[in-house]
Amino acid sequence: MSFAVNFYTFSKKDNSTKQPTGTGTQLNCELLQPSSIFTPYLELNSVIANPSSLNYAYIATYGRYYWVTDWTYDKGFWICRLEVDVLATYKTQIGASTQYVVRAASAYNLTITDTKYPALSYAQLTNVTFDTLHTAFTNGGSFVIGVSNGSNVQSAGITYYAVRYFVMHQLMEFLFGGTWMDATDITQALQKELINPMQYIDSIKWYPFDIPNSTAISMSTDTIKFGFWDSQITAPVIDAADTIIPFAESITVPSHPQASRGTYLNGSPYTRLLLDAYGFGQVPIDASIFAGSNTLTLAIGVDVISGIGRLTLRAGSSDPKLFYKQYAPVGVDMKISQVTQGLIGAPAQVLSGAVAASYGNYLGFGAGIVSAIESLMPQITSSGTVGSKAAYTNPPMLIISRYSLPAEDITHNGRPLCSAVTINTLSGYVQCENVEIDIAATYNELTQIRSFLESGFFYE
Repeated sequence: MSFAVNFYTFSKKDNSTKQPTGTGTQLNCELLQPSSIFTPYLELNSVIANPSSLNYAYIATYGRYYWVTDWTYDKGFWICRLEVDVLATYKTQIGASTQYVVRAASAYNLTITDTKYPALSYAQLTNVTFDTLHTAFTNGGSFVIGVSNGSNVQSAGITYYAVRYFVMHQLMEFLFGGTWMDATDITQALQKELINPMQYIDSIKWYPFDIPNSTAISMSTDTIKFGFWDSQITAPVIDAADTIIPFAESITVPSHPQASRGTYLNGSPYTRLLLDAYGFGQVPIDASIFAGSNTLTLAIGVDVISGIGRLTLRAGSSDPKLFYKQYAPVGVDMKISQVTQGLIGAPAQVLSGAVAASYGNYLGFGAGIVSAIESLMPQITSSGTVGSKAAYTNPPMLIISRYSLPAEDITHNGRPLCSAVTINTLSGYVQCENVEIDIAATYNELTQIRSFLESGFFYE
């Protein structure tokens, strides 16, 4: 049996659907025995000196493209062995089929994690600080003093005053040196022994921000009163029903330096985020939250009476979504003390006349109303506890660790697509999964087609 065969010198990948153009070199061939449609064994009837450059063929009789696997010369004739190229032969049918494409070079989904490439073993560190929030949060510092005076029914008789440093200095001068009772015949020392001003101070908290000048909460103005006594020092009074001062700032979380390869690199495990925020400590953040949106909003609301702050984190710009909330102390407890003389309780005879004169001729001393002196050593009366301001030295900071990938090869590996696609809408590298294709081909050819599509081929 003889027929014409079109031979080509043709360059293509062995897993490509590419077909040669033109008619090539048409030679008349004799079909030798044994032979098959898939692996024809042909003898050239046409005279040709050297066919070694002819590596590809098309047999119209069989309607198939073939690879030339070998040329041999026997008794004056060139003999060739061919093997069917199923991708080129069934290119049209393959292109018209719809398959689930795992990877492709011409279309891909950048949000899908590409595990084709391993991450490099070292991390690149960057950070972003919340400078605007920090400036507002640490704009001078102020104190909130809780004093028992019965003026504020809403807070169980405790009035909370907001003062800055210079008012606090005035208050200290008053506590240490002021006159408490309107009694000219009782010395100041005895007045403070009898009426200890420290017992009226419920709490003293320091805050890194300016409370007296804040417009975020309701405040009135009054003089600071200790029990029944008025210091005549004016300060804002905090409304017990309105005590939360808010602070917030939004930042843009920088994209991974290789984010053009996929936004998934902005998420875990290629990106790790750690927020360091004042006394709230270090907060690990799932970076995957920002794989699609890179806006992070940090908000701190501080209850200036209790000193408790609430940290909230939100992701997104147009409609931020809450993904983290934490409570922690923000107000720093302060300790103040007052030095007084103990004048009650010790035997009267230990007090010399010079000492007695030094305290003044206070009411009832000679008449025995105060019959003894407890101690001549000064006593220290304290209020509050010692806290730390160290947490507010640095602004909140987002610490970013990035892990990069080695160079990619889209041409030969594609990128993840993971979608059902008609093959002829793609080009270049394509890899499918669970291929099902209806083609009028032999079982062996269908098996080869399925193997090529699932292992990766080039639609050209």
